[in-house]
Amino acid sequence: MKAIYQEQILAEKMRANVNSGMIQRLQRLQDKDEIITRGVFNDTAQLVTSDYFQKNYKGSLNADAQTVMTYLNGEYIESLKTGEWITTIDGLPFKDKDFKTVEEELWNNFKLKLK
Repeated sequence: MKAIYQEQILAEKMRANVNSGMIQRLQRLQDKDEIITRGVFNDTAQLVTSDYFQKNYKGSLNADAQTVMTYLNGEYIESLKTGEWITTIDGLPFKDKDFKTVEEELWNNFKLKLK
């Protein structure tokens, strides 16, 4: 777990607009060697514009992306102009009008990577 937190801390420090609150939160989680639960995963999410994402994050977005919800380990969900939410799971798109459905799928895939 510590490696995921450390990687996220370093990535946050490299962004154009450093989120010091997020860095402190991640450092506390890292110091406690906190297990990444669904609550921790959701708590460390950040909503950014698609422009900001393209300049400060790794990953490619759909042309219709408006905003992006970012998570630990470079995971993210895009909001599209159509009102749908989309993420990529194992190289395949997963899309739904309900954000929580897409987030649940992303979380389920992420926790498999933790094992």
